[in-house]
Amino acid sequence: MRMARPSLSRFLVELGVLGSIIGGMVTVCSAQTGNPPVIKIESHEVVLPFEVFEEKRNTEWLHSKEVAGLSAKSVHIFDDGVEAKIQHFSVEKGEAWAVRDNIGRRLRYSCTPRGIWVGPDVTNKILTLQDSRFHTYLVTYVPRPSPAGSCHRISIKVDHRNSTVFAPLQYCNTNDPLSDPLQETELGNRLAAYADLKGSGDLPLALEVVPFLGPSSRTARINLSAELPSNQLRHHWDGIDLITSIAVLGLVFDRNGTLVARFSDTACGPSDKGWDVPLPPPAAALEVWEQAVIPGGYETQVNLNPGDYRFEFLLTDGEKIGRASASLTVDDFSAAALSLSGIALCKRYHKPARDERGPIHAPQFVPLTFKGVEFTPTGDTRFKKGEQLLPYLEIYGTELRAADAPRLYLEMKVFDEKTGELKIGTGARPVHSPMRPDYPAIPVVWEMEVAKLPPGTYRLEVQVSDSLGNKTAWRAASFSVE
Repeated sequence: MRMARPSLSRFLVELGVLGSIIGGMVTVCSAQTGNPPVIKIESHEVVLPFEVFEEKRNTEWLHSKEVAGLSAKSVHIFDDGVEAKIQHFSVEKGEAWAVRDNIGRRLRYSCTPRGIWVGPDVTNKILTLQDSRFHTYLVTYVPRPSPAGSCHRISIKVDHRNSTVFAPLQYCNTNDPLSDPLQETELGNRLAAYADLKGSGDLPLALEVVPFLGPSSRTARINLSAELPSNQLRHHWDGIDLITSIAVLGLVFDRNGTLVARFSDTACGPSDKGWDVPLPPPAAALEVWEQAVIPGGYETQVNLNPGDYRFEFLLTDGEKIGRASASLTVDDFSAAALSLSGIALCKRYHKPARDERGPIHAPQFVPLTFKGVEFTPTGDTRFKKGEQLLPYLEIYGTELRAADAPRLYLEMKVFDEKTGELKIGTGARPVHSPMRPDYPAIPVVWEMEVAKLPPGTYRLEVQVSDSLGNKTAWRAASFSVE
């Protein structure tokens, strides 16, 4: 057995630490070139993710297959050479999951608690290579006391012949949040400095930020969706290893210009082991793999108090940088008898699989769901003829859970932003949507007929009223038709 980095099946990320915290558990889903990968602790337990494969190779061929069925008794964790007692052992699906929606099929993968990297649309043939067939072992142990900031070497041994373990090599005792792995790193500081400069950079980005009710009555959950130029992101092959340096940084400033929140992420990439690959691999096979997993989008969420904010979102591929900005007003959704979220403009939706998300699939990300269907906001609010425009919004109110809850009515209007002409007006229509089972909100989705609109830029406005005479403020979102 040897500690090893993944081969063709996993990205080797050059940018640093990846991980996610799951109620006292830390997981990492990447390998790293240069310095060893690092786990950051935010609890009294360390959780190590690892995968085990049998790997045989000669000068002409690589053969590998997953080692399944291991138990806690067959796994040994060494912390600075001292064997640690395993507190918890489980088997989870890998960090990537394939989603088939109304437009196509693509991979999604998670490296932090709320961040989701989205691959471009690919064919079913491609996705059969790396659909979530493989599993990740998670083992938990209590680390020995150590000074803050100290780092410790990890090694994992398994009782299985000819096994190769793919695992992190270090953890560090630090309080840095796992939703911000670039904090206090050279790359993170360089990206943050670029946020103060003018211009959008070399990489084109499109960004949509929308407020929804958060984990508490006075906190909003901001949903951020970004479109990334996957065909412009730098990458290269080192033998059978795909090398990338893709990272994002988000900064949130209040009306006074004070930094109040931040997040960051590095693209860990999904695993795809178990291939029989000729050596060297055919160029077509390498191209298929990179087309499937170089990210074309990114999603995350940030909790904020009511107020006015400016978002700065930055992307780098290790060489070029892109920048997008957005302004946002966050209301106190608990202050009124009836209130309305922001409007998320969506193009895509799908019926989630029962096991679509797990402990290493962005466990803190709250999806936008309506009648069991998940809707994905688009970063790019330009719509083409034939595309669906699906506004998703949520209604909140203190009386919505009552047995004699008031009747709700929703009105939508679409204006030509250039002329102010009303193009679509629905009038006040009754809302028959059920309350979301996971928190006090009534979601509404309305399919707009974009095909009836001529090319141009438009403003969508929405208001909700009830049978008691309450009305929300008008919410607005802009989009264009090409």
